[in-house]
Amino acid sequence: MVVSLQRLVIYSVVLFIAISLFLFIHHEFYHINLQQISSIYDTTNSYRRYYKFLNSSYLLHKPQLDSFDVDKNSARYGGDDLVPVVENDEGTNNNKAHKRIGETKNATSSSHRSKLQKLIHQQSTYLNEKKSSSSSRLKHDDMKQMGSAAAQRGLLFCDGKQVDSEVIYWKRVPGDDTYESPITPHHKDHSEKYITFEYDHGGWNNVRMGIESLVVFAHAVGRTIVFPPQQQLYLLGKKHQDKDDKEPHNVMGFEDFYDIDLLKSHKGLHAMEMKDFLIKEACSGQLKGGKLPPDNSSESYGPTLWMYLQQVADVNLQWQGKFVTLPDKTSNYPQRISYKEYKFDETSTNLSSPIVRKRIKTFGGHRQNVEYSPDLHPLKLINFPGHEPHRILQHHYAFVFLADPVMQSFYRRFIRDYMRYKDSIQCVGAALVAAVRADALALDPTHNGDFYALHIRRGDMAHRIVKLPASEILQNLHFNDGSLMIPPGSVVYISTDDPKGICEGCTYERIPCTKFKTSPRPEGCPEETSWDAFVKFGWHIKFLHDYVKAGIVKDDVNPNIYGMIETIVCSRAKLFAGTFWSTFTGYIHRLRGYHGLGNATYYHYRPHTFDLQKTEKNEYGWWREWKAGWTEDDGRLI
Repeated sequence: MVVSLQRLVIYSVVLFIAISLFLFIHHEFYHINLQQISSIYDTTNSYRRYYKFLNSSYLLHKPQLDSFDVDKNSARYGGDDLVPVVENDEGTNNNKAHKRIGETKNATSSSHRSKLQKLIHQQSTYLNEKKSSSSSRLKHDDMKQMGSAAAQRGLLFCDGKQVDSEVIYWKRVPGDDTYESPITPHHKDHSEKYITFEYDHGGWNNVRMGIESLVVFAHAVGRTIVFPPQQQLYLLGKKHQDKDDKEPHNVMGFEDFYDIDLLKSHKGLHAMEMKDFLIKEACSGQLKGGKLPPDNSSESYGPTLWMYLQQVADVNLQWQGKFVTLPDKTSNYPQRISYKEYKFDETSTNLSSPIVRKRIKTFGGHRQNVEYSPDLHPLKLINFPGHEPHRILQHHYAFVFLADPVMQSFYRRFIRDYMRYKDSIQCVGAALVAAVRADALALDPTHNGDFYALHIRRGDMAHRIVKLPASEILQNLHFNDGSLMIPPGSVVYISTDDPKGICEGCTYERIPCTKFKTSPRPEGCPEETSWDAFVKFGWHIKFLHDYVKAGIVKDDVNPNIYGMIETIVCSRAKLFAGTFWSTFTGYIHRLRGYHGLGNATYYHYRPHTFDLQKTEKNEYGWWREWKAGWTEDDGRLI
């Protein structure tokens, strides 16, 4: 028994000496690649251990990390640069542990002690730097708040005159108009690198989501975004002739909805129209293989243009259902990080730091993460086709992850202030809102013109279960305490594709509901199609055609923008209830969020009536909007 104990002591001493020699030889800090280690991180324990590091005289210097193992119960990290400090139940240091480490200290050479003192100085200096950096960050945060407070209300011009209207949610934030992403040197690269894209093959709000996401992506990575030409868009094919059109047509494009000049005015965004791109790069044979566009024409559009771009693009990215991570600067690729930054910096914006990796995991959920890597950066033309597996059917704030939260905040404001519907649309919306308020005020002057709004989609909606009769919608619009969401006597504006109340576009398995004459009718074909239940309940219902007939919406307004106008009206209602799973309803929700009305937004379908009241700030489902679209990380409105 005694011999065994002696052998155990000898083996322990030999092992201890071997470890000490190893630690002594490998004494320099180095940069670690976090792709090779676990991402488990506990900030509290890290700083607690660092405090012990600075205050303990019993230090052993740690060299390279070859492993990173965590014992969650003791919060001891394998490969740490600290000898573990043993604590008893009261939290005090165990004397035996002190003695054991003290013996190690006495055995340490004077040279090693000198290195340890140097290490302590370096780490103390680093802490002071981070403290100073934290102070700077606080000042920067204060500046952000001051910037928000100093932001001026946006401008709206109707018929060449500046007007004031409640529909204005966009702002002029000091500094935002000149912001350039630090990821790429902008002015050196913009004239040479491009992003082209095809409109999504779905409805307008699917198209809008893709455009917003790619505008953010282009700005962030310093590429010129090329806006596609007009084409026939799904459900937006009514023949029209705008003021500058030579003849009637049924095609629509980016310039019909957004102010291209406003976007081009932003110092950090470089943009051009497809015709100019084809003249500069395609017709001159500057794209891959020197291939020229069809007929060597700059007027190409539609399927022939999309096929050509797929052929000459350096890459056609397949990022459908994925999200892209971007660093805070190009130098953060490849993803390497200093040991001290990994251990002690909880404000790091390096993609490899634990704090950012945790944000990435929350941001992405189960989705695949892709990177704008050094392999993509040199490519001249990146193209995004509009069909699977290339569709960018995601919200901009869920598609692009930025390592720097300040950048993430900027792009929320950028979309709000620069990717808004053009003034000509906003002005019609403003006139319509004023008319609905006037009707409400005339009915009941005591309610200050308050009105309510519903979006009821019946036509091509794929989800048959949400095609409800008016009586069922009434039953669903109650708060949990049983009180009414919309009381009798209210003016209720209804945005719908079925204003006649006959379910004209309703189908079941592509068979028109009008073919089903007997009851019970299949799901998606309501037995009751009229809006009579609303009238009997006491609502004063209003439709867009009421205001077209009254001349509020002029005859020369393009009928293809009626939907955009109605989103503006619904965004200003006291309470809004929309169609579950509708991106049209989703965008209304975001506009209401910009106005501070996001929490007064519901679905009229049970059991999802209160889904938009959930506390999740940011998720990635495209069928609805999330609070991350209009709030900062601390919950303030952007």
